[in-house]
Amino acid sequence: MSILLIFACASVCVAADDSSRLIILGFDGMDPHLVEQYIDQGDLPNLKVLADRGSYRRLETTNPAQSPVAWSCFSVGANPGYTNIFDFLNRIPGTYYPEFAMTKPGTMAVPKSGIALGILGLFTLIGLAAAALLLRKRSDGRRRWTRALFVLLALALLPSAIGYVLVQAWLPNELPSPERGRQGTPFWVLTAQAGIDTVALQMPASLPAEQMGEHGRMTAGLGVPDVRQTNGTFSIYSTEEFDQTDTEMGGKLVTVRPTDGHFVAPIFGPSDVASPLPQKPDLKATIEGWIDEPGNRVRVSIQQQQFELEPGQWSDWVDISFCSNPLIKIHGVARLCLLETAPNFRLYLSPINFDPRAMPFTVEYSYPKNFSAQLAAEVGVYKTLGWAVDTWSLNENRVDEQQFFEDLMFTYEARKKIFLNEFGKDDWRLIIFPFMVTDRVGHMCWRFLDPESPAYDAQLAVQWGDSIQRVYIEVDRFVGEVMSKMREGDRLLVLSDHGFHPFNKAVNINTWLVRNGFMTLVPQDEVRDRNLEDLFGQGEFWPNVDWSRTRAYALGLGMLFVNLSGREPQGIVSEEQYEGLQNELVEKLELLVDPQTGERVVRNVYRRQDVYSGPFYEASPDMLVGFMPGYRVSWQTALGGIPQDVLQINDRKWSGDHCSFDPPITQGVFFSSTPIDYETVHIYDFAPTALDFFSLEIPQYMEGKPLLSHLR
Repeated sequence: MSILLIFACASVCVAADDSSRLIILGFDGMDPHLVEQYIDQGDLPNLKVLADRGSYRRLETTNPAQSPVAWSCFSVGANPGYTNIFDFLNRIPGTYYPEFAMTKPGTMAVPKSGIALGILGLFTLIGLAAAALLLRKRSDGRRRWTRALFVLLALALLPSAIGYVLVQAWLPNELPSPERGRQGTPFWVLTAQAGIDTVALQMPASLPAEQMGEHGRMTAGLGVPDVRQTNGTFSIYSTEEFDQTDTEMGGKLVTVRPTDGHFVAPIFGPSDVASPLPQKPDLKATIEGWIDEPGNRVRVSIQQQQFELEPGQWSDWVDISFCSNPLIKIHGVARLCLLETAPNFRLYLSPINFDPRAMPFTVEYSYPKNFSAQLAAEVGVYKTLGWAVDTWSLNENRVDEQQFFEDLMFTYEARKKIFLNEFGKDDWRLIIFPFMVTDRVGHMCWRFLDPESPAYDAQLAVQWGDSIQRVYIEVDRFVGEVMSKMREGDRLLVLSDHGFHPFNKAVNINTWLVRNGFMTLVPQDEVRDRNLEDLFGQGEFWPNVDWSRTRAYALGLGMLFVNLSGREPQGIVSEEQYEGLQNELVEKLELLVDPQTGERVVRNVYRRQDVYSGPFYEASPDMLVGFMPGYRVSWQTALGGIPQDVLQINDRKWSGDHCSFDPPITQGVFFSSTPIDYETVHIYDFAPTALDFFSLEIPQYMEGKPLLSHLR
């Protein structure tokens, strides 16, 4: 162990004072069973030092054990009834339809009159300045009044009039502007507003970025969309003939037909907000390519940027702009990867992130506004998309494990660089950064840990069987690097928001509701799987439900709602019947058994009155289903689909999960560089811990406890 590491760990005995700093590192989805196994094997020496010299506990998580729910409760220090985040999806009040919970579509009014007046004022000043120069006395004492008046008209009034016309013609009355779904004030905003210099990086459910005052800076994380306002729309360009253009999870499939190796194809961008059409068309850019099959490479051109790629090679960042008109332009960045040239040409374009150097003024990604550009100037271009690692393309077999892992580590290294850049400065006392790398590798590579997984592949396991372990080892090295740079008196807290389980079978809850008489369907000619287009209103979300005979329905990843009279548009369950229906659902769901194995599928069903409280209680689901390991809510349940079977084999590469698993068996991890006195640690504890560490008052609504109070 290095001397610096020993010194950093020895500092735990020093009492906190006015110079003490608090470091909180999150690793989303780091599983306690794996952490304990790898520590015992000697693979995680730095986390072992934290556990031995400080503290280690399994961390109690939220209900449900989902990242947006858990990180929101981490930030606010209370249950989801105080954050209004109950799932990745929330139900739109007064409807049967979901929307993304963390970031909701909103609009910002465009002050067209103010802009026009600003243009008038600018050109008037220019004209007056030029006229004043012409009115200076000549040597003969005469002034050029006529010429000055002409200059004033030419430089002020005429350009102002043209500018006014263009503003009225090109600017819409409102522009899309995302709204934050998470409610409540995060503790890192409270510390900054109290004068504690605070840096919060990649914070989930935090778009738009909160106002922190002169003592804070932050960037938003999970929940930030791409330029198309999705969680990551990738594109595949190929010579193969696709039978669809949109994949289930939102990818774009484009068939190209090269002529002498040359092709031209569209790049799909955001909707054209300036279009007068009621259904806004997509803005598009152009990708042009020249395929050299004998040379096994391709040359690509995008907006005058040239790249030559060989199979498996990634490009540098590509700048991609989408222009509605000269006044409205969206700047994005993406990367290309040439997947193969034969037998089919296949080229991957990553989701297009908002360019951190030129964020739209309607997207408050960072605070202060220019902080994102400042970071890019200091560390280089980075991803702004909240779901930064593209899991969708691997899950749909559009890329392979090699490309996924390269993108995973590329993203992680960039995130580390951002953290270390800020950590190395002397202008903070609280710094927070939740990393997502451990979660993404868990979702996509859990199958390699279990030969019984339906997605297990023995050949792939030879190369990728230790992929999760590799990531955990890299994380441990990073924790060690941070520990070696800590000052005397610094405190380090490391956590994961939840653990992981195998996802071997998908549970179609709405199908179960139909088969058990809680939901009724009407005949339908077309039966198909739903996709994200249905979720976002492009298709029909509930295709064949008879609401007049439906008592309950499922949304999201484990939420159950009662079709309550007076709340739902076509509710039929009275207030008097409400709790009786809840109890009936609990009793019958807990009896659900896998007919192939005889195993219980559901571990617990929770009623909202038993788990939630707070100002947003009425927005909560009526019940939550907590599954046994191996079983998870199906994608089709989340997308409004009702397949034929209740249970389906999950042989997809998304083979590990935590969503909808029973929270008591889906704990996270907690490490502290100083010993703590509590046997039980909850994700609610971090907000009051940080406030107490800096001697700030803990709000009454916070449900957690200050873990480091013994240092004061």
